[in-house]
Amino acid sequence: MTPWPAYAKRQVFTLLFCLLVLVGRADTLTLTRTSVHQETQSLQTFLTGWEDTTGRAEASDVLHHPALFRTLPLLRYHSPTSVYWLKTTLTNSAFLNREWILRFRHLTYVDAFLYRRDSCIRQRRAGAFRPRSLVAEGDSRFHMALTLEPGETYTLLLKVHHTKHFQPVFDFTLQDEASFYQETRKQERLDA
Repeated sequence: MTPWPAYAKRQVFTLLFCLLVLVGRADTLTLTRTSVHQETQSLQTFLTGWEDTTGRAEASDVLHHPALFRTLPLLRYHSPTSVYWLKTTLTNSAFLNREWILRFRHLTYVDAFLYRRDSCIRQRRAGAFRPRSLVAEGDSRFHMALTLEPGETYTLLLKVHHTKHFQPVFDFTLQDEASFYQETRKQERLDA
């Protein structure tokens, strides 16, 4: 048997690496004690998405159709102003009953639905163009608080309607509340 040429080995390695990245990616973010002390947890690698070109889908319907969702690198964008549904699973193994802050930048409308099993236990609204009266107390246009009880698993469903006519960037992060406010106060002092 003749050995494979070097270029063929590189191509096979590249193909296998790409398959591992696309197929073997984790869709569950597990929050641990270490997560509490980290700056932020990016959700981008844990999110799957679906473009709702009609904008008529409801959260409860979308949740029960997992076949609609694709990993973000495979998501096809037909219109920058479409409604995008993003989904991930969060497991709080930190065994700390904590508030976690979901944060993003630049998106115009974001609705967050937090499900435990099949029940929606929390719904939040935010976004750059969202009227302040519709944003929950303690939240802002670019962050919202989520209570994640220890030992529980949740499904986080995000409805994103970005109306700025450029491709939305799904730069969602999760951070524990104490770290978030400490970082916010530090930034405010620097800005002052």
